[in-house]
Amino acid sequence: MNASGVAPLTLAGFEVVPLFKADVLDLTWKGNADMNVSVALKSYLREVDAEVRRQKVQVVHADLHELYFMSSACFQATAAWLGGIAKSAGAYKVTFATHPAHPWQKRSLEAIRRIAPDVVAIT
Repeated sequence: MNASGVAPLTLAGFEVVPLFKADVLDLTWKGNADMNVSVALKSYLREVDAEVRRQKVQVVHADLHELYFMSSACFQATAAWLGGIAKSAGAYKVTFATHPAHPWQKRSLEAIRRIAPDVVAIT
């Protein structure tokens, strides 16, 4: 566990590294979020959600600069996380920082943003 109460998610070829700063949780996503990652990612995002709500974090910043691939199953897990936030009256905001060399990130996240437009921002 780190200071945020959220441990890193480390799998073969994929990692999410949390860093808590005041009322912001930074999540750095790295590697390839393929089908083998989806179940662990879904569970991890539930843990993140519970801890963020417990600590009353205002913003989760998801940095995708080092994320090279994301399967549809991982997008589905991410969409479920964001949908849950939206259903709870936007308990906190999530900002995704995308890499310009990976145009699929912005394009795919835009579809997810529509699930929770008051919760999600994409840069």
